[in-house]
Amino acid sequence: MLSRFISKSLHLRLFTLLSPNTHVLNPKPISPKPSFPHFLPNNSCFFSTGNNNGKDSDHEGIESQVLDDGSWAKELGYKPWSFDVEGEEERLFDVGEEVRVGAEMKGFKVEKKFLQLEEKALNEALKGSCMDELTIKKSTKPSVSVYSEEVLEIIEIIKGGGEDLRQQLILVASKLSLKCVVEIFDLLNEQRISGLKFFNWLRDSHPEFHCSAYVNSLIICNCGWLDDYKTMFYLLEEFKAEKTCLTDKAFGFLTVFGSCKDSLMNSTKKVVDMLNEVGGSCCGSGVCGLIEMFCCLDLFEMATFVIEITERTASLYNILIRKRCQAGQIEKARAIIKEMSEFGCSPNTKSYNYLLGSLCKNDKLEYVRIVLEEMRNKGLNPDAITFETLVYHSSSRGQVEFSSEFMNLMVNVNVEPRSTTHAAFLKVLLEAGEREKAYKYVIDMSAKYNHCGNTLYSLLVRLNQKKGDIMAAQNILNEMIDKGLKPDFGIFIKIVKQLRKTRRKSLARDLRMKYSVFYCSTKANNSLSNSFVPCRG
Repeated sequence: MLSRFISKSLHLRLFTLLSPNTHVLNPKPISPKPSFPHFLPNNSCFFSTGNNNGKDSDHEGIESQVLDDGSWAKELGYKPWSFDVEGEEERLFDVGEEVRVGAEMKGFKVEKKFLQLEEKALNEALKGSCMDELTIKKSTKPSVSVYSEEVLEIIEIIKGGGEDLRQQLILVASKLSLKCVVEIFDLLNEQRISGLKFFNWLRDSHPEFHCSAYVNSLIICNCGWLDDYKTMFYLLEEFKAEKTCLTDKAFGFLTVFGSCKDSLMNSTKKVVDMLNEVGGSCCGSGVCGLIEMFCCLDLFEMATFVIEITERTASLYNILIRKRCQAGQIEKARAIIKEMSEFGCSPNTKSYNYLLGSLCKNDKLEYVRIVLEEMRNKGLNPDAITFETLVYHSSSRGQVEFSSEFMNLMVNVNVEPRSTTHAAFLKVLLEAGEREKAYKYVIDMSAKYNHCGNTLYSLLVRLNQKKGDIMAAQNILNEMIDKGLKPDFGIFIKIVKQLRKTRRKSLARDLRMKYSVFYCSTKANNSLSNSFVPCRG
C-alpha cells in the first residue's frame, strides 16, 4: 500500500513539473497554451520512489551535484528503451534496446522513426582499441572469416583488370547482394587493391547501388586504405553533385593507419579539411559519420576533436550524448551538456530526451524530475518525445491515471501525440479493462486529429482482436466503414477470417460487402481520371 502511495505521489509531481500551472492533487484540464512558461514551482518537493530507502533527505545534495558535474549517475545500470510500430514495433526514440508493444501497428503507415540510431558493428578490419593514451591497435582481419567462391572469383577478375573486365563481371556477378558487395570491398582493402573500376561497373549495372550512401562510403574507405586522397576528393565532388551522403563506414581506414594519437588526429584533420572543401551533403553527413565511428570505437576524445575542428552545434553534440547513454555512461552524457553550455552551444530538447529515456528505463524518477526542471530553467519546452517518454513509462507500469494526465496535458498545450504514444496509451487502457475509455479516446482524438482516424480505429480493432474479443473488433470495423474510414487491410482480413473460423460466416460476408465500397470507389475514381469528359461551351 505504501509503495502504491509513493508511486502516485511521484507521478503527480511529474505532472506538476510539466504543467504550465501548479496542480497539487487531481489536476484539471487547462486551456491550450503554445508553450511551457513554468514546469515546476521553486518550492516543490523532490520525487521519491519505492526503492529509495529513505534517502529523500539527501536529494538536495544530489540535485546540486547533477547540475554541476553529472556524477550522480555513476555506475548506473543502464539499458535504453524504445517502442516500435513500423512492422511489428515502432521506436519511441531509439537509444538501443527494443521494448515491444506487440504487433498492434503492423502494416500501418506511421511517421518515420524519430531517430535512426541503431547501427551494425564496424568490420573487424576497421576496429581499433585504445592502448596507453590513444594508441590504436591495428587489425588486418577481414570482417568475415571465409569468403564465398563468388567473392574470390570477382576479386581475381578485378586483379586482372583486363579490357573485358566489365564483360567478365556481368557473367559472374549479374546479381549481387549488399552483403556480397561489403565482402568484396573488405577483401580489396585487405589486399590493398583499388575498387574504383568495380565501383563504377557496380553503379552502372546495379541501379539499386547507384546512389547508395552505404556503397559510396565503401569506395571512400577503399581510397583511404590506398592513401589515394586525390581519387577520394574526385569521388566526393561527384557524390556532392548527386546530393548523396556518407556514413560512418567511409572512415574506418583512419583507425588502422593512425598508429598514435598525433597521427590519428592529423589524418582526421586531413579528412575533415577535405570534407569542408567539398561541402554540400558529403560535408554534413561525413562529419556526422566520423563522430559516429569514433563513438562506436569508444574513442570519444577523437569524436570531441572532430567537433572542435568543425563546429560546435547541438546536433553534433547530441551524437555524443546519445552514444554515452547507449553505453550506460549517463553521468558523462550530463558532463557533455555542461560542456556545451560552457562553449556557448545551447543543448536542445533532444539532448535531454536521451537522458529522460534512459532514466525512465532505470526507474530513476527522482532524477527525471531534476532533468525536467533543468529544461525549464533553460527555457526548453518538452516535445512529443518528452511526453511519450512519460506516457510510456506510466503505461508500462499500468498506471492509467497518470498516463491519462500526461496525455491530457500534452493535448492541452498543443503538442500532437505521435502514433506510438497513441499505441502505448490505448494498450494500457485495454489491459486495465477500460474499454469505454479507450473507445472514447479514439473518438475524441480522431475528431481532433482528422489525419490519424484510420490509424487509431485500426489500432483499437487490432488490440481487441489480440485480447480475443472478436465481436468488439468486428463492431469497431463496422463503425469505421460507416464513418467512411478505410480500415487497415491486414487487420480487416484477419477479422474476416476469424469470423469465418468461429462460424460467423454471415457477419464475415456483411463485413466484406461493406469494405467493397472502398474498392468500388477507388475503381470509379481511376475510371474517371482515365476518361475524357468534353467541356460544354
